This record gives sequence, structure tokens and C-alpha cells, in this order.
Amino acid sequence: MIKKILIIRNDKIGDLVTSTGVFRELKKAFPESEINAIVSKAGEQIILKNKNIDKILVADYPPNNYKNFISYVNLIKILKKENIDVGIDLRGSIFNIIFLYLIKAKYKVGYYNHYFSKFFLDYSYKKDRKNTHAVFQRIDLINKSLNLNSKNYALDIAVDKEDEKKANELIKDFKLKKFVCIVPDASLEYKQWPLERFDKIIKYLHRNYLKYKVVLIGYDKDKMNWLKKINPEIIVPEELLDLRVSYLLFKKSHLVITHDGGPMHIAGAANCNMIAFIPKHLAIPYYKPLSKNSRIINKDTKNISVEEVEEVIERFLSQR
Repeated sequence: MIKKILIIRNDKIGDLVTSTGVFRELKKAFPESEINAIVSKAGEQIILKNKNIDKILVADYPPNNYKNFISYVNLIKILKKENIDVGIDLRGSIFNIIFLYLIKAKYKVGYYNHYFSKFFLDYSYKKDRKNTHAVFQRIDLINKSLNLNSKNYALDIAVDKEDEKKANELIKDFKLKKFVCIVPDASLEYKQWPLERFDKIIKYLHRNYLKYKVVLIGYDKDKMNWLKKINPEIIVPEELLDLRVSYLLFKKSHLVITHDGGPMHIAGAANCNMIAFIPKHLAIPYYKPLSKNSRIINKDTKNISVEEVEEVIERFLSQR
């Protein structure tokens, strides 16, 4: 009998968002089991209200500083006593795979990037970054390793009344009847669309779609404040928004414009209208948002023109 399951997905926000269906499907298959998750501090907000998870443990990957390394050492001490029946690494990291070995998980499951990793796993799965979406592969991993037949690939961002209250208060305070959300900051420099072009898009929206307010959502206050300074009419929340509140705002918005990354997959989970910038070298079948309402511009980000984005905006907003 499987009593305790541990899932490791302790890196970027987008990777955790696209893994959320795994928690639901495991809980459905093993309702009496205790589901534990190791996630990054940044990603914790995504699953904090998820009732399919019994315990959340925080340890940032990679353990490249003293604090992170010690957090792993402490977790090893704790989890060795927990008698983990199934340990699942959803990242494909040799470090995480050895971690499962050190905590003495009875059945170790994971992706492998190098054949060396397979020696530490009871069930190994070769990740395909070109042809099959990450979400499908993660469900496929638990299906094959645990003899399941899950076919629900939906993402699962759980919110509660407190989250809904915060989102509704923002909508009320800023009088957001029709609005577009823009995420101007990217997680990596090569993904970043120039701020000057975001400025032109904001001016385009203000000039052509007066009924729509523009809301900036992100973590880089400097970038958002720069855009606010030259576009005083846009809305920049004073405090950084909780990821679940951002999800609710995306859900209620008329359009989201964002780079590849966490916000893109959060918007995908919200199934909202979205324009996503995905760099040319990243394979669309693996990385794309699963939302049916998304339009992807797949080219070197610096080569995406303002005119291209305006054209897609018109497709979304001209009929509204």
C-alpha cells in the first residue's frame, strides 16, 4: 500500500504550474495517501491552497549557496524518518534523483538526462523536449510508473475566497471593467522584449482602445516604474501581487501580453486571451501554453516588431 508520496518540482514557477495536474491525479488515484511536495520559495504560492497536497517543503534549486545546501541536508534528515513509499522527481536533475536515494524512498521515479541517473531510479523516463508537451509527459510519467490511466491534463491553480477578495478589490479600486494585463519583465535576458516596444504597445492601446485600461504585472519594479513614468494612465499595483491573485486577474482580463515563463503558464491555466513571446530556439510543442486562446510569436525576441504585436491585439480586441 502506498502511504506517502513525495514529488520534487523545486525550480521555476512555470515548471511548477505545468506540473500541478500531477498532484490532482495522484490524489485521485491514491486518496488515502499523504502527498508531499518539495518546491522553490518562489513557486510555493502556486500550490499553497492546493487541497491535493498534504505537506509543502521548501528547498530552492540549485543548492549553489550555503543556505540552500543546508536546507537540503535538513530535509534529508527529516524525510529519512518519513518512510516515503514513492519519490518522484519531475525535473530530471541528478541532484534530486540522488536526493531520493539518500532519503531512502522505496520506489524512485524520475526523468533522466544522463544514463548515469537511471542507476538511482526504479522507473526512469526519457524527456522529449521537442515533440511532446511537458504537461503530457508528466502525466505519462506517473501513468507508466504507477500503472495509472489518468487522462486529465488540465492545470490546477487552487484559490480561495481570500484570493478572490483581493482580486475583486483591485478590480473595484482601479475600476477595471475592460482591461489588458502586460507582463513587461522576463525571467532571462534573452527572452526580454525591449521596454521601448512595450511603451509603443501601451500607447497603441491607449490610442486605439480607449475603453481598455492597461495593468502591469511583474516582479521588476524598475521596469514597471519606467513604463509608468512615461505612461501615467497605466496601472501598476503598489505591492507585488500574489501569483494566485495574478491568476485571477488574468482570468478576468480581456488580454494578457507576456514572455515565455511563469506568467505565461499562469495565464494559460486561466485560459485567457494571450499573446506569448517564445524565443525561436525553444520548441513550441514542448513549451507552449495549453490555453486554446493563446497566440504565440515564436522568433528571436529582439526581432519581434511592434507591428506584429499590434496586429494580434487587433484580432483579440477589435470584435469586443
